[in-house]
Amino acid sequence: MKGKLILIAMIAISMSAMAQEVKVETGIQNIGGDNNPCYIVTIPKANVDIISEAWKSEMKKAKAKVKGKDKQFADNAILPDISTNSVDVYSNFIQEDSTVKMIVAFSMGGIFLTPEINPDASKAATDMFVKFAQNAYKEQLKSDISLQKQTVKETQKDIKKSNKEAKKLDKKNKKLAKKMNKNQEEIENLNQNAASKENQLQSDEEKLKDLKQSKRKNK
Repeated sequence: MKGKLILIAMIAISMSAMAQEVKVETGIQNIGGDNNPCYIVTIPKANVDIISEAWKSEMKKAKAKVKGKDKQFADNAILPDISTNSVDVYSNFIQEDSTVKMIVAFSMGGIFLTPEINPDASKAATDMFVKFAQNAYKEQLKSDISLQKQTVKETQKDIKKSNKEAKKLDKKNKKLAKKMNKNQEEIENLNQNAASKENQLQSDEEKLKDLKQSKRKNK
């Protein structure tokens, strides 16, 4: 339970830091069929596939019909904090190293949202982007944790396998060592026996020599 609370606290701290790092700017980009006003959202430590899928889900929650992946079009999204009418949302997603850039344009009857046209709606859009980035980061963190758990599991499995093999080889080495010790004892016994036989041979040869000499004397 304590570990779970620590993990929740770490996620909360990470999300707070993420909110501070998310950058929302306005500009003009080639989006929605022309050079149009848009919002450029920079999300650090993100994956473009996760971000684009999360944004598609966000637009579907807003009752929009969504087409595309890296370049999305959400038709007739219901975003009450931005407009009382439905909004067409154009979105492009770009991966830049570990950062994802979202380029988003809100078309309200052909008029694209800017801070100058509607400051309140623009602030609502900015808040939406920050909240979205936090939630997307949370989902990515869950995915990263899941993958890391699998990595840890695989590493533990490899360690267990290596320890098992090492134990098996150690047992084999001990068996070989025991056999080598036994063989060494046998070699020493055979050497001692050979040395004893050498002495016996010398004695036997002397005896044979004496017998031959006795035979020559008795001729």
